[in-house]
This record gives sequence, C-alpha cells and structure tokens, in this order.
Amino acid sequence: IEDPTTRFVPHHGPVLATALFGRRALTYRWVGFEPSIFVEPLMRRMRSVDVADAVDASQAIDVFGANMIVADVYGDIGYTVTGTFPIRPFKNIYRPFWPRLGGGMWEWRDRLEPKDYVSSIAPDRGFIATSNNDPVGYSFDNRLTNDPVYYAIAHDPGFRQRRIHIGLLDRTPLSIEDMMEIQFDVHVAMASRLIPHLRLAADARPDLVSEATATAIDGLEAWDTRAIRSSYEASIFHHWWIALVDETYDDIIDPSLMYHELFVNSLLHLLEYPERTWTGEDLWDRTDTPNVESREETLLTALDATLSYLTNRFETSDQTQWVWGDIHTKRMGHPLGGEYNYPPNSQPARPYDAGDFTVNPMASGFRMVTDMNPDGIRAWMVLPGGNSGLPGSTHYTDQAEMYFEGGYREVRLDADDIDGEAEVRWTLTPFVSPELSPPAVH
Repeated sequence: IEDPTTRFVPHHGPVLATALFGRRALTYRWVGFEPSIFVEPLMRRMRSVDVADAVDASQAIDVFGANMIVADVYGDIGYTVTGTFPIRPFKNIYRPFWPRLGGGMWEWRDRLEPKDYVSSIAPDRGFIATSNNDPVGYSFDNRLTNDPVYYAIAHDPGFRQRRIHIGLLDRTPLSIEDMMEIQFDVHVAMASRLIPHLRLAADARPDLVSEATATAIDGLEAWDTRAIRSSYEASIFHHWWIALVDETYDDIIDPSLMYHELFVNSLLHLLEYPERTWTGEDLWDRTDTPNVESREETLLTALDATLSYLTNRFETSDQTQWVWGDIHTKRMGHPLGGEYNYPPNSQPARPYDAGDFTVNPMASGFRMVTDMNPDGIRAWMVLPGGNSGLPGSTHYTDQAEMYFEGGYREVRLDADDIDGEAEVRWTLTPFVSPELSPPAVH
C-alpha cells in the first residue's frame, strides 16, 4: 500500500517530490493552502447595501482570483479583482511562475494591499465588461516580467470581452432584450484578426495555393464570423487555428503540454508585431525538419492539413457540406451518465451555436440578465438543463432547449409570486439524536 503521508513545509506548501536521497524536495506554494477568511467577506458581500460596500467586501475575499462585478438599485456599478497577490522578488528578471530555489532569496515579500487592487466604481462610460480577460492589459505585450504586479500566468484572450464592449456601445439605450442578445452572441472575434494573415500568405506564395485552398480562403473571407450550426466556414476556421498553433509550436513544446488557448495571444503577437518578438522569423521554422519554413508556409500548411482532416471526417471534399453543427455538439452530463444525460446517450448530441471565445461559450453554468430597478428588481435566467437534478422530475430538463436556443425565463423574487407558483413545499428539520440532547434543566 502506498504511503498516504502528506509532507508539508509550512512556508512552502505540500511536497510533490523528493530527490537526492530526500535532501531536496519540490514543493508547491499556493495562497489557498494558507489561513483564509474566505467565508466572512463572502457573507458580508451578500449583505452589502450598495456598490462601494460590495466592492470593499469582495476585495477581502482572499482565496480565489476572480473578476467581480456588482450593481445596486441606486444606479451604480462596480468591479474589482479578488484573491491574494504575492509580491515576488526579482519578478522582472525571472519569470514569476517558474520554480525557485528554497533557500530564502525567492520568498514572497508581502501581499498586494486591497486598496491597490484593480477596481472601478461608476466609470464615466457607463458600463463594465469583463470575461475572464486581462483586466489591465499587462499581458498585451506577450510578457509578464515588465509589469508593476503579477496577477496570473494566463487570461482569456479578451475576444469575448471585446464583443460585449461593442455590443453595449452599439445598443444605447439598452433594453432587456438587447442584453439577452449580447449574452447569446456567437461571433468569433478572433477570426477577424487571423484570417487576413491567411490571405497575405496566399498572395505571397501562390505556388502553395491549390484550388481547394483558394476556395477555403475565399469562404473564410466572406464569412460573417458567426459560429452557427449551419456554417461550414466555422468548421474550417476552428480546425485551422488549432492546426496553426500545432504547426508553429509543437516542434519546441511537448504536444501533451499544448493547451491551445494559451497560445492565442502569442500567435497573434507573432503575426502582428514580428519586430517585437525575441525570436522573429525563427519561430516559424520547424526544428524537426531540414528545411527553413516561413510564416507563409506555416499558415498555408496548417490550412492544407485542416482541409485534409475535414475531407476525411465528412467523407466529402465539398466544403459547403462541412457544417459546424455536425461536429460541434453538446451533451449535458449527469453524474449517473448514460440515459440520464441530455440528450440521453441513445440519441445524438445536440448541435449548438457557439465557438472558441464567443460571448456565448460552449459551457456555462447559467445565463442571467437583471434589471436593478429601484421600484423592484427583476431578473431573467436560464439553466443548462433544469432546476432539478432528479431524472423524471418535470424540472429536470425543462430549460434545456431554452438554453440551447438563447431563451430565458423570469425569476420570481417576490415572496407572494413564489408562493403563488409553488408546486410543493419542503420543510427541512435538523435531526438531533436523543443520546446527544442536552440534559433538561429544572
């Protein structure tokens, strides 16, 4: 039986591995392993009376890092990051996410004070948009060693936040229906940044462009960038950008470590600012071939690999038959799996309008729109499935199709409304064993 003992260095975290006869160890330090006051500020945030109070409480949440947005009935909105952010020595000369020697030189010196957190209350532009993206732009130059604060190794690339930003500006004043449409937006904003480089490559190297390649590029340029289930262009684009990341990086990075989403900003930086990259054109050249590949060859080779893959997958070379909904599907899983899933495993998975970095993601816990009206708050939301986790309940999957099609249902917040629509009332009474009951006092 393997030894279940966990070794823990108080100021360095749990021991992951040992070496040199146990005289050296690899430990993992994380703020979540340290004493925390997570519950108290979370409860205080739930009892907040206005945005300033909620932001102050949110900044005291010291375990997980998150983008936190709040609003109140007085017309204010606010944003802050949450978590604990260590101040790391020498972060400007040594990447802050790499392992350090444990002799004391690299210890965390202190923590960033909450008053210095990135935050905003009632901005002049009248809205706050965030979607797990870099809140201050520190990563935009593709470097993490030249900024005042190190927040995280990676963020969402920001395409979703950009689409939200544009959607809010294009719809002023906003209605509840506008907000619902913005949440269900399926434009692949990344496409408008990548596709032009594919055209430039084709123009520079016409000798590498076959008839099928030319047809694909023409289709991508004419595409409205929506990842809807009837789009064949979405199929080509999504497989092409993944193939492009592989073609660019998998000769220098182990494919098992390739988390493609982390390479999007790097790839765009390399394409759009080649003069700013340390490696320049060398990164396009594969180290595992005797040839010297160029940027144009890499872009077009990735597209050819995509066309070959999709031809085999759909068993036809007619690109218009490669519809996104045939390969981009979703099945809502239940812990018991099988026929308890939605759709059940005996039926095909459900085609779904969404794509990489679209505002409407492939998976979300819920969608919700709230009207913070002083005369009465109203809210609309939808769950991916239903409000019950019990197979057979009428509320097990009654919201599933609404979720797939961008629908919402109004949330009852008034006590009388809730009582009026109640189907069953449960009373949960704590059980106290007679043996544990306190003695009677006479």
